[in-house]
Amino acid sequence: MTKERLNAAFDTIHQSLQRRVKKLLLVTADDPGHTNWQAALGGTDVETTVVGSGGEALAIVKQQYHRRHRRRSRHRRHSGH
Repeated sequence: MTKERLNAAFDTIHQSLQRRVKKLLLVTADDPGHTNWQAALGGTDVETTVVGSGGEALAIVKQQYHRRHRRRSRHRRHSGH
């Protein structure tokens, strides 16, 4: 085990212990702005998105998936994975 590999392992462990923002997608038939869902359901570590239809929810999920997928692909190319 090299020092670089050991440092990389500890960096991975450290990153996994960091608090991450959780994402909550809420679909409601009520006026999405009617209730303060962020205050009611979330906290400082929850990002709440409220939409009024399934179509809107699917569009957001597709957008998030494509953004994450592109970011991971870029990371793999640069890191050699």
